[in-house]
Amino acid sequence: LLTTALILLASCSKSEKTKQNVEREAIQFKELTCKKSDIPIEIKYKGNIEHCMKWIDINGENYFLLSVEDKSHQESNDDEWFETTANLYWHGYHFCNNQTEKFKLVREFVDYVENCGFDLMFEFMKDYFKLTDLDSNNIAEITVIYKMTCASDVSPWDIKLLMFEDGHKFAIKGTTKEDYGNEQFGGGDKKIDNSFRTAPKEFLEYAETMFERAANIK
Repeated sequence: LLTTALILLASCSKSEKTKQNVEREAIQFKELTCKKSDIPIEIKYKGNIEHCMKWIDINGENYFLLSVEDKSHQESNDDEWFETTANLYWHGYHFCNNQTEKFKLVREFVDYVENCGFDLMFEFMKDYFKLTDLDSNNIAEITVIYKMTCASDVSPWDIKLLMFEDGHKFAIKGTTKEDYGNEQFGGGDKKIDNSFRTAPKEFLEYAETMFERAANIK
């Protein structure tokens, strides 16, 4: 069973112009190095950290964390064979540390596979975990792509692209194309969420390119 839960919390930015906001607007978008040991102890998250991103933009100091939580368990049957039921959860967190609130949770997403009795495979695609400012508004966009499958054979994986900007989410979902020898088989479908209709055109152009490359759609 593949399903998704997404939680919208709040924008990091403020609607009213204040002296502090004007001063912050002079700050230029800049990506910073992020390691697990860099994450402040005030930031709370579930699971084990896979990747993290850190940057500064007009909203202040930002962190985006990707973590995996494994809740798989084993059960024995009457023949004393052990059966493993796989339950895997993955999380994304955007925290912002600005002038008015310290390490505010701007956005959280949760996705999971539950009760998988086959091979459960999941991957945050590190090469597509990117930070951009495509619309040049000095507010960063974060792109996350991950794929997962619960199967007993070689078959297409479910794949999702999520893009975030200032608490807003944009998504593309579909399946991967799998190579078999010199040919491709199965999958390759793509569904663009309606959220992209209100996004700058640069967002969708970038997202489609990244999605098709990650999904092996040629």
